[in-house]
Amino acid sequence: MVFDAAANLEYLSKKPIAVTAANATGAIVAPRQAVLSNASRLASYAHFFSATEVTLPTITDVALTPDTPVETFKLGWLWTLSLSFSRYDGDTLTGHVVGTLTGTPPTGEA
Repeated sequence: MVFDAAANLEYLSKKPIAVTAANATGAIVAPRQAVLSNASRLASYAHFFSATEVTLPTITDVALTPDTPVETFKLGWLWTLSLSFSRYDGDTLTGHVVGTLTGTPPTGEA
């Protein structure tokens, strides 16, 4: 797991402003407001927001359809899917997922 200090600071600077704006419209219920006004809880959320976790590459099958361009996915290749998850917000339970699909040709094929 990798932590990004800039993302931590981003969360700590932007989240309170967003919470104040949402609170002004009545969009935040009291229990959630109590959690978000707790400095140690906000720091914990910022810590999780700053983390990026990369999965181990997974060998996967690729489903081909008749309209799949042949130059995009080739039969017999070994396909590997790698994912990373970041910018998790413990308040809204959201985050970013980025994926990469890599193809390796069979031995002897270029």
